[in-house]
Amino acid sequence: MQNQIELLTAQITKAEQQLHEQQQTNTELKQKLIAETDARLKAETAAQLEAQKRAEVEEELSVQKELTAQANAEAGVHEEANASMRTAIPFEIREIPASSPEPVKRQPCDCCGIEVPQTELTKIDSGHLFCHDCFAALRR
Repeated sequence: MQNQIELLTAQITKAEQQLHEQQQTNTELKQKLIAETDARLKAETAAQLEAQKRAEVEEELSVQKELTAQANAEAGVHEEANASMRTAIPFEIREIPASSPEPVKRQPCDCCGIEVPQTELTKIDSGHLFCHDCFAALRR
């Protein structure tokens, strides 16, 4: 009988240890689940904010395009040329200064090769010279 009591006590102790280990595992899993849920919520919130900002920027861009189109219509500006000029390109535009009242020098466009007066060329940051048509096409 004493052996049975000791055997049962050992089994109870082992069962209590297993229960304690399972409780620790459950606690760790709950903490991991909470951390993952928090991370997911943060990511979803960031995505929603980004989508909202993108929509605001697109709306503002749409309004700016509409205002520009209205202003150009009033000024009689050709729409195709204007559309190409509205596109943002990270080039700094520098006009080639006109020379003295000598005969107008002609120079080829670095894109199409057609010789045009220097005053009708636009020089971009890389040093390339573009006629107005090629520069408009580049900006599209």
